[in-house]
Amino acid sequence: MKLLPLVGLIALWSGAPLAALDLEPKALIASVPDSVPSQATAAEQLVHALKKKRQLRGLQGAQRLAARREAVDAYRAVRRYFPGNRALGAEAAFRAGELLRSGHFDAEAAEEFELARDLGQATVFAPRGGLELAHLHRRHARLLDALAAYAAVTEMEDIDREYTDRARNWKGTVEARLGRHSEARRSWEQVARHGAGALERIDAFDRWADSLVDAQDLEAAAGVLELCSSSLHAVADEETPFGLRVRKALGRMGSVSRLARAIKRRLEERRNAGLSFAFAARI
Repeated sequence: MKLLPLVGLIALWSGAPLAALDLEPKALIASVPDSVPSQATAAEQLVHALKKKRQLRGLQGAQRLAARREAVDAYRAVRRYFPGNRALGAEAAFRAGELLRSGHFDAEAAEEFELARDLGQATVFAPRGGLELAHLHRRHARLLDALAAYAAVTEMEDIDREYTDRARNWKGTVEARLGRHSEARRSWEQVARHGAGALERIDAFDRWADSLVDAQDLEAAAGVLELCSSSLHAVADEETPFGLRVRKALGRMGSVSRLARAIKRRLEERRNAGLSFAFAARI
């Protein structure tokens, strides 16, 4: 296997954060070395890249790093050799992004996910790329960029609503981190009430109720959880594999136990305040 120069290996190993690199998509496409062979079709080029990806198995250290770079180059070659095939180009960009993200090369991963989003219109890789791009921004605390990326997914047309609901849930989380709590609750409420899938709705109810517990609006939080139960009891009662998944998701809702603890604390505080008042009245 041809190894990268030492300087290149050190640069790749560093896993520079998003803010440290400014990479243009065109530069990424041009960076594919001529040593990557051209296949007869875009589909065959994608298969070639998958084979390169599988060669990472069992490798460690510098060998794994070099194999990862070869696999990324192989995926990028789909765009280089078949620029007119946007659908497979989007899939290749997404797969390259996954490889780069798992290697902690987040700046390059973000470029690939952005390409997947932009090339993959009317394919599953548009929302998937958009979500992964937004997640990277969020993990690097680039909250305004994350918010814009999540919002872009919510505005996509002709995609599975599972992705728009998921993006809207995460959009609410970023809004909350930015201190925009009312906007965050509106995002979660929209998915909770009108989401297409039970699991994303449960996630929305959980985040919505959790934010109300944080705000000490325990009555409102209890109302949200009651709405969740009444809205989803039918599917939760189904004796099907999906019904089981829904029941498990409901059982994992952290807001339920947080609300119970908050109510217990409030009752204790009121009881202690009552005892203090009674004691003060006697002296």
